[in-house]
Amino acid sequence: MFSENNNESGKCALTNALNGCNTRKKSTDESDGSLPRADSALSNDSTTSSQRSTNRVSPAVSPKATQQNAGSSAGGGGGFNMRTGSDQPQQQRGSRKDGTPYSRNNSSVNREKDAKRKALTPKQIEELAGGLRKLDLAKENSLIEQFITNDFDGEECGAAVGQMLVQFSIEENRQAGKAVARIAAQLLDSGAAQSFHQGTITALVHYFDCRDRLRIDHFRVWIAFLNFVSDLYSNVGYIYEGELVNLVFRIFDYLLKAPVLETLKIEELESLIGCLLSGGYDLERQCPEQLAVLKDRIRDAFVEVQEPWARKMILLLMELGASGWKLPAEANEYYFQQTSS
Repeated sequence: MFSENNNESGKCALTNALNGCNTRKKSTDESDGSLPRADSALSNDSTTSSQRSTNRVSPAVSPKATQQNAGSSAGGGGGFNMRTGSDQPQQQRGSRKDGTPYSRNNSSVNREKDAKRKALTPKQIEELAGGLRKLDLAKENSLIEQFITNDFDGEECGAAVGQMLVQFSIEENRQAGKAVARIAAQLLDSGAAQSFHQGTITALVHYFDCRDRLRIDHFRVWIAFLNFVSDLYSNVGYIYEGELVNLVFRIFDYLLKAPVLETLKIEELESLIGCLLSGGYDLERQCPEQLAVLKDRIRDAFVEVQEPWARKMILLLMELGASGWKLPAEANEYYFQQTSS
């Protein structure tokens, strides 16, 4: 389990885990969309990501490459089929029952987003700048200052900042996740909205690609990842073809199926419960078909799981939908106080 002591050996172990996962994935899929660890604060390279980003942005994090990679990886190489629990190539993604496609052309979606986006006001720019500086990103501050100077515009900075904020929230300062999620929602009205979002998705997908190793060897980082995805979705919602929501559903599917189901930890189930409490209403409104499949998965997990405490918490997942995605006070006492005793 990953120690709370953020020492150099712990950083190296985590970096090696992420790099090792990335190497194995690249051997089977050259377009993996993973976060280049050379641009991470945990890289063994002494050159910081902010220094490189100030002068140039690597092709691996360029907006075009980031968008292509995130699009392919967020669905596991195309699209994730919740009904079968497997990844499918992009060309196999079908249509809904009413005949409408699950996804639209990226360019048309992006044009719609650009048209709907409201320009940041001077007051909002000032508030965003203050929020980012308050994070105290240390060696990444030069990148942040460049982004602020450009009034949060510029594709290169946007992609780099998106990836850096994800890494910071998950690995460096787990208490900052909620604040970063709010900042991310505000940045979706900036000129760098699209590249920032794609940089964020690319980083998150890389952590998910390394889920098995993180869960076993770096559990606190894994939980920080789960909580950050939940916080981010509750602030951002369904945008850019649902790349983030697709990741949310994949996380649920991963945790609620064997073999992971039988080794679930209470922190993981608490994160799933928190995700539905904060985002269940939006999931029901934006993607009812996928949510219906998720409800089936939760029901199956309730039947299959052996641990009584886990069954009790999965039952709560089942009941949240019927309660309007709210947790009654008596449920809090029943589920959590008895579970912890």
